[in-house]
Formats: sequence, structure tokens, C-alpha cells
Amino acid sequence: MSDSGNATPLLTPANRRRFPPYCPPVECSACALLALCRMAGLGVDDARLAEVVGRKRPVARGAEVRRRERRSVIAVRSGALKSEMPRPGGEAQIVAFHLPGELVALAGADEQGAPEVRTLALMPSEVCELPVSELLGFAPEDAARFHLRLAQDATAALLAAQRTLAWTRGEGAEARLAGFLLDIAARFASRELPAQAFRLPMPRRDIANFLGLAEETVCRLFRRFHGRGWIAVSGKRVVLRDPAKLRAVAAGAAADASPA
Repeated sequence: MSDSGNATPLLTPANRRRFPPYCPPVECSACALLALCRMAGLGVDDARLAEVVGRKRPVARGAEVRRRERRSVIAVRSGALKSEMPRPGGEAQIVAFHLPGELVALAGADEQGAPEVRTLALMPSEVCELPVSELLGFAPEDAARFHLRLAQDATAALLAAQRTLAWTRGEGAEARLAGFLLDIAARFASRELPAQAFRLPMPRRDIANFLGLAEETVCRLFRRFHGRGWIAVSGKRVVLRDPAKLRAVAAGAAADASPA
């Protein structure tokens, strides 16, 4: 049962057709970039928004997301991205997933001390880019405030992902996956997207990489969660049937002692 007490539909052939598309586009009003646009004197209905912000820029699946301007911030409009860091002699470590409406912290190639992070599209996606260089007319105090907010917001998503990664690495396998699913749902909800029934944009191997588990373990846990009635799952389609139980598991109430 769900927290609301209403029965959650199972993944039948009929209701699969009613599932929301993968990471649909968000409106400007639900985008994390909005605060920066408003600080720059741009409103949701402002004609200048389309001129200054590079909107609906397509990114092909598997392509790397790069800034067109040296000083700019990017937000995901639709689709999903992942950020990864290389590991010597092995597969790159995924450090963050980026969903619609979220900011992406991209380090410039000329920024000394910046970690080597590549951001790639998990599927055909669209991004918006706010170039600071094109925002004119700031008073000195407003410019300082804007740049501070820009720096804070542009790094918040990556820092949050790093904290989440550090936390999940200290928990059992069940707790890691439960926490991951709840985090994805909460992030969808915060951007006014479907949060109890959704499609995961990333494959199982990427989830395993991010959580520090074997892909076989992640697949087994999805089946286990489904069998226990906590979720309903078919491929990448997921319904959270018992969020309260998932929260208890994420908190360590039913940690899985099996090895990854």
C-alpha cells in the first residue's frame, strides 16, 4: 500500500501505456535555473529569456555535454545526464545523475584544480545554458550577489550527489537501492514530475556503478523488492507501492547482509 492508503496500480499492459515518458521536459517555473534567471532580470514570460538562455539545446544519447560559454551554468530541460570520473585501469565512476530541472556543475577545461568529470547524456536530452557573459547591466553589488548565487547553485547538485554516494557506500545493499529509489522519486516530485510511478533513465549497470554494487546484485534486489510488494517493476518502469517500507529499509531497518 502507498502512504496515502490508496491502492497503487500494478504494471499491467493497460497501465504501461499511461506511464509518463522518460524524464519529460520541465516548465521554467519548476527549473532550478529560474532563480538565476530572475536575478539576471529575466522572467518566465520575458522575451529576452529565449534570447539570453540557450533553450532546448539537443544532446544526443551518449554525447558529452559541454558549455558553449566559458562562464555559464547548465540545467537539464528534458532527458537525463550522468557525471563520471575516470578510474585508473577500470570503468569510470559515476558520481551523479542529473534529472529535468536540475543544475549541472561543469568544470571548464582551463579551471585549475577542477576534478576531471565528464557529463554524458543517458538518452536524447535537452539542456538550457545561461551564459553569464551576456548578462549586462548589473550594478557591482548585484553582480557580486549573482556570481555568488551562480557558484552556489551550480555546485549544489554535484555536492549533494557526492554526499549521497558517501552515505550509500556505508549502508547495506538493500538500504542503498531503497535510498536511491526514494531519492529519484523525491527529485522528480520537487520538479512537479510524476514521483510514485516513473521510468528510470539509467540502466541497471549504471545504478550498480553509482551504488558501488555488482550489476547482478542490483538486478536481484529489484526482483526481491518486487516480490515483497515494496515496488512493482517491469524493465525501467517502477511503481513505489510501499514508500514507508522503503524508507525503513533505507534507514537500515532491514539491511541486506549478502555480499555485493
